[in-house]
Order: sequence, then C-alpha cells, then structure tokens
Amino acid sequence: GNHCERLAAEMAKIDGVFKDDLSALNPFPDVRPATSLKSDFFERNPDAIDDPAPFRILSPKAVCDAVLRLPNGIIPLYLRSLRLEERYTEAAKAGSAIETHMSNSKHKGTRGNVPVAW
Repeated sequence: GNHCERLAAEMAKIDGVFKDDLSALNPFPDVRPATSLKSDFFERNPDAIDDPAPFRILSPKAVCDAVLRLPNGIIPLYLRSLRLEERYTEAAKAGSAIETHMSNSKHKGTRGNVPVAW
C-alpha cells in the first residue's frame, strides 16, 4: 500500500498543472485537486525517528484522494493491499470514492483517456 500511496502523492504534485492548452493531456480530467492528500506527505521530516517515512500511512480522507490518482491497473492491487494491511475503513472509503467519482463523472465508463478495466 505504501508504494501506491507514494505514487498518488507524486501525482498530487501535478494537480492544477493541466490547464488551458494542456487540458487535453490531463491524465485525470475529472479529478478535483486533492484536499487531504498532501504531495509532500512522505518527503517531510525524512529522518524523524518517531514517524519514519517508510512506515507512514495515509488517513482515510487522504486515501480517498489517493485512489483517484492511481492508474487503473494499480487500483485493484491498492484496494487489496489495504485489506491485507487490515485497513478496512480506508479500503471501504476508497471504493466508495471511486464509485462516487464514476457516477459523477462526465466520462462514465472511463477515467479520463483510459477505460475502466475492473
């Protein structure tokens, strides 16, 4: 799960970059900017003894932002890893976030330019 969460945090760095003439290149056109997921979550205080970066996990709200920023092929693996890590609340909220996003999306059946495979 941690690798997927790191990837999502990296993707949060590009929130708002694809505007105007770049909007056609946006990999996640219907995803709102992250509110709970901070792009520097894993980078800040890398030497903290009481909170080492490799063991940090996202809050349930940040997981909802994260799951919308992952490539389609990784989403089922991420949801499974949340369950294997016994982060059931996060897994349920992530699934709910995907369902809500898809029902509100103007690209129903797809996530941006990539068809939903799961």
